[in-house]
Amino acid sequence: MTEILKEIEGVVCYFDDILIHTADGESHRQLLKRVKDKLQEAGLKLNEQKHISRKKSSSLGHIILPDGVKPDQEKVEAIKNMPEPTSVPELRRFLGMSSIWEDT
Repeated sequence: MTEILKEIEGVVCYFDDILIHTADGESHRQLLKRVKDKLQEAGLKLNEQKHISRKKSSSLGHIILPDGVKPDQEKVEAIKNMPEPTSVPELRRFLGMSSIWEDT
């Protein structure tokens, strides 16, 4: 999907998820139609039941809102409540879980 939608500004693909962000409702509808058309040309379709036109969504440990992106507090609490790592694999797990907020 990344390859199919790479030229469309305001669209981010991550595996099989597509995040579409715009400034207002009309722009969003236009961009959504453009994405649907592009996917249809490639023989793909969207799951209409999944997160279409939501003002709040979650992805990769983040809550996405109209006013910005914030860490998902459930994920933050899970990391805060993790026991202290006592081995290299446990440390790697902790670093992997906490690294999703590097740029937040």
